[in-house]
Amino acid sequence: MKKKVLFITPSLCQGGIEHSLVTMLNLLDKEKYQLTVFTYREDITLLPLLPKEVEFINITQSPHYFRKPKAIALNAVKILSGKLKLKRINQKATLKLKEYIHNQKVKNPAKTVFKNRSFDIVISYAIGNSTEMAIYIKADEHIVFYHASIDMHHELLKELFPKYDRIVAVSNGVKDMLSDNYPHFKDKIFVLENYVDSQQIIAKANETLQIDASNDDKLILCTCGRFSEEKGFDMAVECANLLKQNKLDFKWYFVGDGSEREKIDSLIEKYSLADDIVITGYTDNPFPYIKACDIYVQPSYHESYGLTIKETLILNKPIVSTNTVGGRTVLNNGERGVLTAIDPAGISEGIISLA
Repeated sequence: MKKKVLFITPSLCQGGIEHSLVTMLNLLDKEKYQLTVFTYREDITLLPLLPKEVEFINITQSPHYFRKPKAIALNAVKILSGKLKLKRINQKATLKLKEYIHNQKVKNPAKTVFKNRSFDIVISYAIGNSTEMAIYIKADEHIVFYHASIDMHHELLKELFPKYDRIVAVSNGVKDMLSDNYPHFKDKIFVLENYVDSQQIIAKANETLQIDASNDDKLILCTCGRFSEEKGFDMAVECANLLKQNKLDFKWYFVGDGSEREKIDSLIEKYSLADDIVITGYTDNPFPYIKACDIYVQPSYHESYGLTIKETLILNKPIVSTNTVGGRTVLNNGERGVLTAIDPAGISEGIISLA
């Protein structure tokens, strides 16, 4: 009989964690596992990459929670106390309403979508609401994945870790951090590195990519990822400005997009780098850009594993990475690439050393 496994994750957006999950789902033996994925946000860009055997459920958070009697009452108190300038009552009602809505969100899947279902294993693949949702769903075993290299949601995890049977760290560095910060759960923590499919990466990298022929004499740099604060695209722009000041002739491809896009665009304009940096936007296949580059650059402020770094190693490209947990792990403390200080000057020095 197949083992029934449920993965809970916020979305299937264009991100390293999400790509790793999709790769895992493609590689798992469908004769042994009956797989289900549940997401609760709107971005399901990677859905076409899921194997056809995987059951997919997506229910976005709905405002119907606010229509429940308790929510209506709390909201009325909040509005009235605000109008009457009763600050203390207003703050208390606001907090209670927020807590009530949150509790409704994390408990709702177990009460509705999975009310009459149980699983052999339920996996929270991301820290946050997923971690709270998972424990309410019936299962023989509950597992949580930890993908960050810093201690996020500390108070929440102190409460939730006792309810999980196993805690998966995606690198030895992450395991060490978790073991130090949560010593009581040390025996539950084990390492499972993010999945990559080498053959698929090489095949995708060989797909056609048109890069401007005028770049032939330039140093081609590439950075892939979601434009979020921790990924350090702002540092990459600052670094590009330093490279330009050093008269390095380069073209830098930023393969991705995200919430920090406006900030990145502003920095590019500030330093007049529009001719030097190309933002491709999201793409299902970043590997032709990595294959075409001379140096791959990972400018993260923090990184738990460095999935893109590992993918770049498969394509045999020189790598410059900031000295994060993930950078050190995948580059074997600098043996497989250049590790730099986590600042624009350090990154630029690393690039120049390989140029």
